Amino acid sequence: MWEDMGNTNGYWNDSVHGHATYENDFNKEPIIEDGSCGTVHFPVRMFKDHRSHGDDILLHVHRALEIHYMLSGEATTAINNVRYSLRKGAVVLINAYDVHMITGDDADYLVIQVEPDLLNSYGVDLRQYMPSEKYNKVLEPEEETAITLGNTISRVFEQGQEAGEAARVGVLAELFWMFSQIMAYTESREATDNQVKYDQRMASRLKEIFSYVKENYTCDITVDEIARQVHLTKNYFCRFFKQITGTTFIEYLNMYRCQQAEELMRNSDMTITAIASQVGFKNLSYFNKTYKKLRGETPSRNRKQIFRSNSNL
Repeated sequence: MWEDMGNTNGYWNDSVHGHATYENDFNKEPIIEDGSCGTVHFPVRMFKDHRSHGDDILLHVHRALEIHYMLSGEATTAINNVRYSLRKGAVVLINAYDVHMITGDDADYLVIQVEPDLLNSYGVDLRQYMPSEKYNKVLEPEEETAITLGNTISRVFEQGQEAGEAARVGVLAELFWMFSQIMAYTESREATDNQVKYDQRMASRLKEIFSYVKENYTCDITVDEIARQVHLTKNYFCRFFKQITGTTFIEYLNMYRCQQAEELMRNSDMTITAIASQVGFKNLSYFNKTYKKLRGETPSRNRKQIFRSNSNL
């Protein structure tokens, strides 16, 4: 059911690749292949290919998705102007209309070509789950996903050696499993990437909040004001800050102000009333209550302890 490259008598339709015996040129215009692979009911083609030195597949594009599994030897592929070195066990994931070529040095590899609408009836566009430009399109032999995919691809070809409907169903079953693995791989990378982006945005936003407090804690800061400063609604800002820091913004602001108040107690002769006003508390009673709640004692008692400690030095 599957074929060696050049043998077009298999179940799947052949597609035309450009072959050359001259030096590679990754900057040549690609060949555009218009044909589809397989049939309407079985849109799959697979074959074993061999590349020797100088026997290259030139730059080309096609609608079909293409997966390579390296069996032996070494090869170089270029996908969308990015070069990858291939060795035994590597898996190559080429999306629809990716511009690609391959050159080898006594390299043997398995090729599976699949029309992107294979899973359309299940509401799945396979093109969305092939690695995008931001990820390597080549999985190295040591990667767990490459090992798993390599085993699956081998089973696909084992099933493809048999004739009859049962064999075709077996091939499709293995292909479905193969693409589920590719989808899981891509989704995990997307999730990781999205988390990194989220973490970067979160860190940037928190830095902006902390900087604003540091520069303005002596003034009257409201939740509405800080939310506007970081371009969030008040409700979203409150949820965001509590979720990330485990405390409310007002609690954080009070902690920062009390910390600054203690520094003034240690390093100045200012009265408690003056210190409270200096760090942004407009009400002495509220300052005393907040300070005791956060520090475990009143400002005046803490100052006496600081004075005694300094006297013993």
